[in-house]
Amino acid sequence: MEAKTFFAIYMMAMTIGICACLYASTYTRESLALDYCEFANDLFVTGGTNKGIDFTVRNTGRTSAVFIENVLVNNAWIYPKSGGTYTIDAGKTLQIPIVCNWSFGEEYTIALVTPQGGIFSFTTTARPVETLWEIDDVIWNNVDNTTSIVVKSTSEYTRKIVDLHMKSGGGNREVTVFTDIGTGKLLYSNQTATIVLHWPNSIAPHWTSGEEYSFYVLPEFGIMKQFNSTAPL
Repeated sequence: MEAKTFFAIYMMAMTIGICACLYASTYTRESLALDYCEFANDLFVTGGTNKGIDFTVRNTGRTSAVFIENVLVNNAWIYPKSGGTYTIDAGKTLQIPIVCNWSFGEEYTIALVTPQGGIFSFTTTARPVETLWEIDDVIWNNVDNTTSIVVKSTSEYTRKIVDLHMKSGGGNREVTVFTDIGTGKLLYSNQTATIVLHWPNSIAPHWTSGEEYSFYVLPEFGIMKQFNSTAPL
């Protein structure tokens, strides 16, 4: 083989290799986004309630992304499943709950790994779940017969509120259809969102003055927010 021909083949192989590396880097770093991450004491994983980390990643690329089921936390393997693989289709999200004995205030680097060795990682500090979002206000309006629940985000993640449940006495029912949640209400990072509940609803035609009601705000992913509020006299 002539030297020029060998050099051309060598350069072509090097170019293909560099492109493949660039593609792998783009595939694992730029086409995935972290939607949220929560540290919980009562996360339901593998058939029981455990201390763990619950996070959701979103595939922002145009093709499916494949990762092995096991996750790296601070360079140590966590085994949430059997060790196979899972796929995140383009435009879709995947919730990944893992059992992990974390400590408040500590920093954790969590990494997903492709079968080819590509890595998508993020670093976050453990904070109580209840500090990531909170109930900012509850407004009982006698004029238009509504209860407005103001929810505030104190994290860097955007979450989507999809359901509202309410309990009074022995009744605990979903009342989402009597609210303005629709297909979902977005709660942006460090902002507030207001859920308006209309009366009458499936609980009662009107609230009872002085009675305490329990509300359960459910996000699309993660742990629900429960709180109590007393109807005005």
